[in-house]
Amino acid sequence: MSSRLPRRIMFLTAFSSVALSIAPASAARMTLSGTVTYRERIALPAAVVEVRLLDASLADAPSTTIASTTIKTDRQVPIPYRLRFDREAIQPGHRYALQATILVDGKMWFTTTTAYPVLADGRDKTDLILERVQAAPATAALPAGSWRVLTIQGQDITGNPQATLKIAGDGAVSGTGGCNRIFGTATVTGDRIAFGQMAMTKMACMPAATMEQEHRFLEALDGVVSWHVGPRGDRMALSDAAGKPLLILGRM
Repeated sequence: MSSRLPRRIMFLTAFSSVALSIAPASAARMTLSGTVTYRERIALPAAVVEVRLLDASLADAPSTTIASTTIKTDRQVPIPYRLRFDREAIQPGHRYALQATILVDGKMWFTTTTAYPVLADGRDKTDLILERVQAAPATAALPAGSWRVLTIQGQDITGNPQATLKIAGDGAVSGTGGCNRIFGTATVTGDRIAFGQMAMTKMACMPAATMEQEHRFLEALDGVVSWHVGPRGDRMALSDAAGKPLLILGRM
């Protein structure tokens, strides 16, 4: 009897060997899927969605990214995702969670603020609900800058000398009441602002109305508790505790 195997049997044997060599690699891949959405009634322009699988086992250390996927989309939410990862990267006893963000023009618009644990209970489908990220106010909408005083306690400022106020980014304050130079500090917390004790030069100016204007200016600063810059960034109101504008200023 010949020891040679038929070609059909040899082919099947070779195919089986290849299949067995591929099977472990295929079995090592796992997939998490679901959708990314948010509750706000905001239309989404062209965006990039990022979903990450994190190892969040250590409470006192940053999470480690196990796998991630990026989706470029121009559709509205919910946006489906599929995240593939290597089974061998998952360690017994570790805690894993999903995190997602939505970016528009490179800026983060939405992100997860709730933990979405996965894998521990065998789930492979998770719908992620993201929260709106509040953008930092533009520089033009901050109280820092150089301002000229337009009104003091509702009374327009006309003619010269003009009262001015400069607020630096570190809270240093300088300016003039129309006669004397003033110096001090301001503390800004959100929309609240508090001016500290102001130092000033000791000149006497004419006419008397100039000195009266300066007195009212300093008195108004002492009562200010909040600030508000208009949408165009060129006007600022400094108001008292009741929300009444004490000073209206124009950006210089």
